[in-house]
Amino acid sequence: MCNMTNPDKIIDQVLSYYNIPLEILKSPVRTQGIAMARHLAMFLVRKYSNLSYPEIAKLFNRNDHTTVMHAEKNINYLR
Repeated sequence: MCNMTNPDKIIDQVLSYYNIPLEILKSPVRTQGIAMARHLAMFLVRKYSNLSYPEIAKLFNRNDHTTVMHAEKNINYLR
């Protein structure tokens, strides 16, 4: 996964792993499993692409870039 730079490929891998549809990942659903998948996808997109926080937020249908920063913080905490 280290060589991925296409955000869509990264998201597809996370969707495949968690077995959830894209519509749910980008929806406002905040259940624990969906939120974890979303946070991981945001973290990986941030790490392996050159997208900015606002661009990633837009990619995930979020209004604010701080959502991406929060996701990054949560995943780093779990590492």
